[in-house]
Amino acid sequence: MDIFFYTGRGLPPFISNSSFKALQLALPHFYSNQEIFDKISLPEYVGIQDSLSYLTIRDIMNPRCHVLGGAKPDSITVGIPNNQKITIEEYMSFVNKSKVDIAPSLSEEASLSCGNHRSKRSAKNAIVMLDSCLELKSPALKLLGNIQGGKDMESREFCAKEMKKRCVDGFVIGGIDLEESGAQLRRVVGAVYNGLSGDSRMIVLSGPGRPLDIVYAAQHGITFFESCWPFILAEKGKALDLPLVNFEDAENIEDMDFYEPELDLNDEKFAMQKGALVENCECLTCKQHHRGYIYHLLRVKEMGGNTLLAIHNSFVMKKLVEKLAKAKEEGKLGSVYADFVNKYCMGSFSTIN
Repeated sequence: MDIFFYTGRGLPPFISNSSFKALQLALPHFYSNQEIFDKISLPEYVGIQDSLSYLTIRDIMNPRCHVLGGAKPDSITVGIPNNQKITIEEYMSFVNKSKVDIAPSLSEEASLSCGNHRSKRSAKNAIVMLDSCLELKSPALKLLGNIQGGKDMESREFCAKEMKKRCVDGFVIGGIDLEESGAQLRRVVGAVYNGLSGDSRMIVLSGPGRPLDIVYAAQHGITFFESCWPFILAEKGKALDLPLVNFEDAENIEDMDFYEPELDLNDEKFAMQKGALVENCECLTCKQHHRGYIYHLLRVKEMGGNTLLAIHNSFVMKKLVEKLAKAKEEGKLGSVYADFVNKYCMGSFSTIN
């Protein structure tokens, strides 16, 4: 169980890539310069050869980077930055020569805001395109079935069931946009969970990777998670307010859109405050810096403030996945979502006023 943290052209926003075990690399960032990968692999090129590399078809933090399909399941159009048509053969040629560790099959990305026609089309075409990708993959590549279907739960489940029959290394729940999270996303996870019931291969949840969605997904068999959320919050001057402890048994709850605890360090109330962002947090930021100092850095528009927040937020996300992995080992995954909501999502939980 791990997180594939977002990178912009190989580097996470605000901080170095050296502290991450698993990282995303976006196709649009490198596709136009692919001739260099005849001589050097993409992970080596960006300096992450010691980390697990995972290719994404789009840059989730770029709202103009749409991945569109058509009636024929043989190509997609990606904004990189201008719209460019990419065939299955061209995509798999790039994937194989780049030597990334893991990549999804090529597919149109149908978000949860898409209409019914595109949602159904994306699921059917994704299955056909997966079969073509499997014929072209190199032996070293781990290819994931790209489960599509937009907001249509029947299409999602159908796509998952069909891809489960294929000889793939795992699956990715695709088509999740930056702003898509909460109860609707969790219904998609549930539909895919039903379709992949009993399968032990790796499953990746695409999207922003918010803590609550990750916890729910882990409870439903997801083992890897895309996440750019730590850096989005850092850019806004916000910190995750999660004093994490081990998961415990809890009764099931009715799912809805819950509050997720954050600290807005732009608020003047932090100007004179001493103490860590979150009490007992062991990240470098919390051990060495005060809230008031981070407020000052943000106020004078010093990027060091965003960097300190990115360090804290990414540390918290790593600890969250460690706690989830421990719960899985102890057989407690069945109640982690309810426990997380009860502990952290009913109000502000920072112990420092």
